Amino acid sequence: MSYFWPMPQVSPLEFDGRCYDEIFDPAFHWELTCHMDIPCSYENLKAVREAHYEAFEAYATGQFERAGFQSEKSANAMLHRVSKDAEQLMSSRDSLCEFEEIQSKLVREIRSNKRKYIRSDGLKLAVTLDEESRDNHLFSLRQLLSDLYISAKRAPNRKPQKPALHYAPKIRPNGDPDMDKLEQAVWDRNWDATDSFENDMRRWKTRSQAHKVPKDQALQCFLRKFQSALTSLSPHPFTHDHNYGGTIQNVSRTVVAVELSFSQHDHKITRQIIVTDIRKINVETLV
Repeated sequence: MSYFWPMPQVSPLEFDGRCYDEIFDPAFHWELTCHMDIPCSYENLKAVREAHYEAFEAYATGQFERAGFQSEKSANAMLHRVSKDAEQLMSSRDSLCEFEEIQSKLVREIRSNKRKYIRSDGLKLAVTLDEESRDNHLFSLRQLLSDLYISAKRAPNRKPQKPALHYAPKIRPNGDPDMDKLEQAVWDRNWDATDSFENDMRRWKTRSQAHKVPKDQALQCFLRKFQSALTSLSPHPFTHDHNYGGTIQNVSRTVVAVELSFSQHDHKITRQIIVTDIRKINVETLV
């Protein structure tokens, strides 16, 4: 095995303070390759190492996503704040347009700002200024803020309220209908309200389910990547079952390979958890 190493560092990225090559040494890759009945050539060892790194990187990404997960209620609250702030900015811009001299001061600063952000394609705040308009230079900026406001209003996934859209609007003292409550009900249904409350509920439930991040998110990310590598390199199937191909083994090679991976890094991932998640991934593949 020694004549296959050292190989170039697979990545400088660190996982919990250690590089990938510090967590998974050459002996691990050799054992993994032999266990999966992959011929131990330099090319195969390199392919196994790179494929396993991609799977482990996906695992780390899944951990990061899980750690930063916000409940749907929290996400809705954040998006609501964005919509309110965008609305406030639009209101401030509208007030500014009433005073041409003050607006001109702001426009001059936008153009002359030496520390302005410029994207790689040259996009910058000054590009949004309407040069042809003498007294309304911030019109396009206002439209962009409006887009942000509308998007932030639509983004939350709120449970549909059936009664709200079935009440006639109240009449104000001046005789005009009070549309505020009805308008808010439309917002609450994400502007995508259908003629069927049942359809709205199904859509809401689907989006709520998609928002969730399962506790085993990281392991599932690992297995999806590992599955594609395993099926291309190993003669053995990606399965939790130990009985396949007319042979009987005590434990699936896939299960042992995954267990071997996490014995080096995360002892909380047990064999039973691995078996359960392999089942889930295989069900996904069949759907």
